[in-house]
Amino acid sequence: KNTFLNLGTEQRAGAMELGFYTHTWDCFMNHYISYYWSSFHEDLKVAIETLGWTESMWSDEAELSPASESKPWSDLTPEEKAAATRLCYFEEIWNGQPIVDWYDYDAGMNTAVTTDGPLPKDIDLDIFETTGYAGKAP
Repeated sequence: KNTFLNLGTEQRAGAMELGFYTHTWDCFMNHYISYYWSSFHEDLKVAIETLGWTESMWSDEAELSPASESKPWSDLTPEEKAAATRLCYFEEIWNGQPIVDWYDYDAGMNTAVTTDGPLPKDIDLDIFETTGYAGKAP
């Protein structure tokens, strides 16, 4: 998976036509998987480490992945859910549900999450207390 900036000119133009830009592509489309460990800023590193990743596991050479990768959303801890959320996962994406199950094509909107709803009680954003992550409740 490519970062937004590594997409070809036509691919990037197509992504932009769909409303993507660097952050939205890298977060929602590849969940930062193509980033180098050293390029993570503080809140992304907290999220990655909370999910059990280490620098050696993250590298291309590693064939290991943390236990969180094989858990369904319902089995993640509140801290792991917060970490996954910071990496632009929500339950339906984490569990690999097909987009047709949670996206209303007629209305052109995601039905899995809303921007105006309350934060689910089983997500603990306190893991980002020291990072200043913008998603943290005031």
